[in-house]
Amino acid sequence: MALVTPDWGLILFMLFTLAGAIAYGVFFLLSLHNALRQCAPATRKMEPGQVWLILIPFFGIVWLFIVVSRMADSLAAEYERRRIPLRETRPGYGVGLAMAIAGCGSLIRNLGKYAEIPVLFWIGIAFALVFIVLTVVYWVQIAGYKNELRRSGNWQQFAHINPHSQPQQSWSSVPQPDLWSHSSQPLNGLQLQPNTPPPTDPNDYSRFMPPGS
Repeated sequence: MALVTPDWGLILFMLFTLAGAIAYGVFFLLSLHNALRQCAPATRKMEPGQVWLILIPFFGIVWLFIVVSRMADSLAAEYERRRIPLRETRPGYGVGLAMAIAGCGSLIRNLGKYAEIPVLFWIGIAFALVFIVLTVVYWVQIAGYKNELRRSGNWQQFAHINPHSQPQQSWSSVPQPDLWSHSSQPLNGLQLQPNTPPPTDPNDYSRFMPPGS
């Protein structure tokens, strides 16, 4: 009986690919974890440690949709609390939702493999490639929001701000009474008289005489 010689090159390639995929996923989730840590506990819709539940097989596929939604709502609430203008209503939600859908679509390749349907297999491969690209785009977006929050300061520095309060008006934005208008407006109980000349008698012609006459 001949012994089968293992293809060590293929084995090493698979091991490096697996290690790279694990490192990629860990750093991706770490970025999401740190983004939630930049939000105050009152504005977080989920705890930072809960993003790691994505690593649970099968459950992580569904949990990815929840993470994308709660991440967007947490960042939006924190931006509102710090009164930082936002470029989108729900940060990263559009790309994140497309990423999660592509991740679900990539599972079709397993169905095509076991059912021996090549078309489904290649459709799943296409979804997997889209998933990888969208993961990078989503990662960059969330990292950008995280860095912007970090540059604005720690969330404890904004603990005194009520996110539902209105910003105070400056003195220049407060309407001032118009003292020079010809309409009389009451001011502190006083009636302002319009600055108009006194009435003249139409039969008085002295105003047409030269001065000193």
